[in-house]
Order: sequence, then structure tokens, then C-alpha cells
Amino acid sequence: MASSIEEVVVPLSVEVGHLVGAHKERYFEKLEIAGLDTDPYLLPTSVFTDLIKSPSLPDFGPHDLYHYVVNGVSPYTGADLKAFKSLDAYQFFVAGWVTGTRCYANGGGRYLIMAKVHHSQSLSETQLQPWVSLKKDGTVLCGHCTCKAGLGEVCSHVTALLYAIDSAVKHLEDKSCTDGPRQWGLPPLKAGKALYEEGSGIDFSNPAKKRCGVNNQSHSGCPSVKKVGVSAAAIEQFYKALDNATPNPSEKSGILRILPHYCKQFQPKVVSLGLPQPLTELYSAQNRKLSASDLEKKCDAVFNDMEVTPEQV
Repeated sequence: MASSIEEVVVPLSVEVGHLVGAHKERYFEKLEIAGLDTDPYLLPTSVFTDLIKSPSLPDFGPHDLYHYVVNGVSPYTGADLKAFKSLDAYQFFVAGWVTGTRCYANGGGRYLIMAKVHHSQSLSETQLQPWVSLKKDGTVLCGHCTCKAGLGEVCSHVTALLYAIDSAVKHLEDKSCTDGPRQWGLPPLKAGKALYEEGSGIDFSNPAKKRCGVNNQSHSGCPSVKKVGVSAAAIEQFYKALDNATPNPSEKSGILRILPHYCKQFQPKVVSLGLPQPLTELYSAQNRKLSASDLEKKCDAVFNDMEVTPEQV
């Protein structure tokens, strides 16, 4: 390692205060690589900006992500990380498990980006807190996570954060001038012209035919656009044709359900047939106070008053 623990006086947060030995030396080394003189977990929130709203981000892409996760060199073994399994952490990002993403441009063309990521096995536990340091060209310098696998430079949570960075960079590149506040005044509005028009007043004719309208006399051979009205009788004939298209109400056009002369056929049979009151609704606690003879008389009266038509049956 480049420097010993005793030579470094950077205070550590509770998130990494438990590190000892080689892991602690490596953490101090990562701070030096990232150009930080303060533990990222101790930085005030005021120095960060929301990742998705950051005006400047590193030129990071999927190739940078793959290079770090797969071809990155482990500081402990000197071999490639080859963390292919961590590439599946894209599902963490898609599921919304990456929250609180924030960016800090700490000078020297380097960016510190932090986030909170849910555990893959338990969403109720305290979220993990990965961070990564990147160069302006998108190269990932180093990363860390508060999970156990985070000591190995890369884990699923760090990779999920990298996917979030890739998404934010794409959003920044695709952002147009219309995504933010207007940069110019509204176009002049002609007197008497509305900002919008009802659908009935819009001309949907072919653009080529529009150029041949009455306002363009140079194309004398083109016919002018003529609006044709629809009579009430034609509309009613159209509704009847829809109604007669099929005898099954469930297959008929939905517009018939809101028309007064056609909507009754869509009523449920319970409503249209006027079924009698169900026997279960005849119960009354007051009847329990009647004698056996009085209760029998009341039952006969209810039975005699009950009528059921063959259609209801």
C-alpha cells in the first residue's frame, strides 16, 4: 500500500469505522485515488446535487461499466475482478431499489457519486450506501459499499449505482431545451386567433389538397375543401345499424350504452326483470318475539303476497 494507517489522519464515519488492517489501508488509498480529503459519508449534503438534475456528469457509458466490473483489477489479488454476476444488478435499478443518487464534482475532473440501495434479500433492512469515483472521461477510479462484498471493490449494489449513472448520463444527453424553463418568449399571437381549436373545427384533409384551397389561387385546377354536414336522420340511421349489427348486447358498440333509446338492453337482468326480494332479506329480529302461531300467519301472508313471473323464474 502507498501509505500506512498511522500516516493518514482522515477521520472515518461510522459506516467504515469498523475497517481494520489491509481493508482500512485500502479505504484510505481509495480516498487518495478519488482526490478526497474527507470520508464521503461525512461530506455535507449541501455539496451534492441530485444526480438526475446535475448539469454536468462524466462521459460514462455501458462500456465503462463493463470494463470496471469485469476487467477491473483487484487490489488484493492483482487479477481481474470478473464480477459477471454483478451485471444482473440492472434488475435492482429497474425495480427502483437505487434511491437518493447524488453527485459531487470534487475537482480535478473527478466525480463522487453516492446512493442508497436496498438489500437484495430483505427490503426492510437499512439501505446500503455505495459510492464510486469517476473521471470526466467515464473511467471508474474506485468504488465502495457498506455491504460485506463491497470490500472487494465491486458488488451488486455498486453495479446498480453504475447503471443509475448510465441512465442519468443518457437523460442529460437526450435533454432538449424544451425540458427546462423556456429560453425565449412566446411566439406572437395573431389578433382574434385562439391558442387551440376544437376537433370539429380542424381540417384533417391531405396537406397537398390544403395548398389548393381558396386562399391559393395559383393552383386553379385543385378543388377547394368543402365541409359536409350530417343530418340527425343520418346519425339515427347509423345508431340503428350499430344496434342491428349483432343481437348479443355484449358484442354491440359501447356507444349504444349511453344513448337513451338503446341503453336499456344493457341493463343487468336483476334490474330489468325486477326480481323479488331474496329470502335472506326477509329476516327480522322482531319476528323472534312472535309466538309460533303468529309467526306462521306472517309467513303465510308473505308467501301469498310473493309473485314470480315465468320470465323471472
